[in-house]
Amino acid sequence: MKKKSKIFGFMILSTALLFTSCAQDGFDEESFSSSVKNTQLTSPKSEEISVGKSADGSLWIITWPLVKGAEGFLCNVTNVTDPDAVVEMVKDSLIDGCTLQLPRADDSNYVLDIRTIANKQLGNKDAETVTELKFSSFTPAWAEIPAGADIAEWLTANPLPEESAEEICIDLQAGADYTLKSNADFGAQRVTLRCTTPTKPANVKVSGEASLVIDEGFTLKNINIDATEGTNDLIVGNTKPKEVNISPSNNYFRIENPIYITNVKIKGLKRKLIYDNKVKYCYKTVIIDNCVIETCPEEALQLIHMPTGFINDLTIRYSTIWNSGTVNQNYIVQYSNSGRCDRAGYTSNSITVNYCTFYNMAKTGQWGNYSSFAGRKTSYFTMSHSIFVDCSSNATPRRFTSGSNNNANKNFVNNTWFYNGADEQPGESWDPTQQQVLGDPMFADPANGDFHYSGAAQKALSLGDPRWL
Repeated sequence: MKKKSKIFGFMILSTALLFTSCAQDGFDEESFSSSVKNTQLTSPKSEEISVGKSADGSLWIITWPLVKGAEGFLCNVTNVTDPDAVVEMVKDSLIDGCTLQLPRADDSNYVLDIRTIANKQLGNKDAETVTELKFSSFTPAWAEIPAGADIAEWLTANPLPEESAEEICIDLQAGADYTLKSNADFGAQRVTLRCTTPTKPANVKVSGEASLVIDEGFTLKNINIDATEGTNDLIVGNTKPKEVNISPSNNYFRIENPIYITNVKIKGLKRKLIYDNKVKYCYKTVIIDNCVIETCPEEALQLIHMPTGFINDLTIRYSTIWNSGTVNQNYIVQYSNSGRCDRAGYTSNSITVNYCTFYNMAKTGQWGNYSSFAGRKTSYFTMSHSIFVDCSSNATPRRFTSGSNNNANKNFVNNTWFYNGADEQPGESWDPTQQQVLGDPMFADPANGDFHYSGAAQKALSLGDPRWL
């Protein structure tokens, strides 16, 4: 049975949501009264309904034409992004106008039902049918790949536009299965590969030397990736980048649009998550958000490796990253020794980790190797409310700042660093805030990827990836 969550009832809507009367739309009360009498009324047609958004994007503004002889319009609006937990935003509300405004969320799907209610005093009858209109705050899709297809083969048969100033969104069907048996090359286009139902992600099985090859901003959203049969790095830079937006000095290929990985689960990643392919890329922004990434390296590698370039601002948040294998990563993040903000034309650079859970990552290796970030006033290192167990050779804070205390801006707040059954001892010089949360978080079954925890100190502060609370 589907769950329903009602967040706006009729009484709230009557005061909080901005229902606009026809008088405010250039109509007056006489328009509703009109000369239309003893008539069967109809509901506005879907093609006559306009859905727009406010200037700041926070509100939907829905308008429809006047139906003469009506008393108003009975409206329902539901957020159907999660089909198993539909949210009633407007419930059986009689709108005495031609405009409805309500809150708008990004990446969400909605359905409007509207029915004309007649002015009975004029002998008119309610519309017999309800008009349904589906609308969405997702960026419109360029195409949808059929279920069961191989993504690389489909791209070969359906090449991307050679020139596009707009983001190209490619949809995968909710819950459907796909394969990736060879490189999916997105050329020089900014691409989003996504499923628009977050609770029913698409499934992609990667095999052989297949990778996602990029040369622009790239988004991966609402997808489960099985990489257990993959033998190559997952997201790699194009070896022949588009020669635009090159930094004024040092000739970095700057990718201004973000690389954004959100609500993605990766199973059995044997190699690197992000790799610059030995091209001098500077990815301005990389965000890993609400993800679970299981690594299983067969040799000492890096999770994120930019041996020729670097990421100017890297953020990992609300995510779990762990190693289920017996081979250790040598680094979690490694950049070129010369990579830093001013050399790519920026004024600062950063590494940020918030509300994350790390387990067995680089246990005998290091968190980070980005020596040009280390010890500089333009570098910002932020780690908050995160749990690290058996990571970074028992020296997580020191390795996180790449081994330097000089000048850099450090902000450590409420983190657990636990190694081989004991608390790490970073010392005040490496943890100047002295807000380390001590004690074993006591994961339920970390060897099998269950990081629910019972550690009282961690629970009191809601540390780590929120999915394990």
